[in-house]
Amino acid sequence: MSVSRYMRLVMLALIDIMCTAPLAIFSIYISNKGVGLAPWISWSDTHYNFSRVSLVPAIIWRSDPSFRMSVELTRWLPVVCALVFFALFGFASEARKFYKNVFCGLLKVFKGRSASVSQPKGFRYVLLFITSDS
Repeated sequence: MSVSRYMRLVMLALIDIMCTAPLAIFSIYISNKGVGLAPWISWSDTHYNFSRVSLVPAIIWRSDPSFRMSVELTRWLPVVCALVFFALFGFASEARKFYKNVFCGLLKVFKGRSASVSQPKGFRYVLLFITSDS
């Protein structure tokens, strides 16, 4: 394992530690705010109607700011996490080298299929940009 890959993994772990615990605590707080604690009666009472899925119209959940925040957090946090993960690992030198190999392989496939296809005007500059890193 290279030092740069190790440092990216450490950064990913630190971001995970710094963001996951506070967001989980906040999400639990928002989700349970204003909800009373029901007494435990039995397992059959606890699991009564357990498979029911409620459909709540957007006009209702958007009217409550805390519920709206809870819904929007669960909707957008996976997207943000994916972008952070790609930012840490998708722009690394080995990833760029892989992208270059895939791009050149696709170029060979498409260039071999049709000899009458001409190169676009800015295509040479794209290749220079991709190959200048290595």
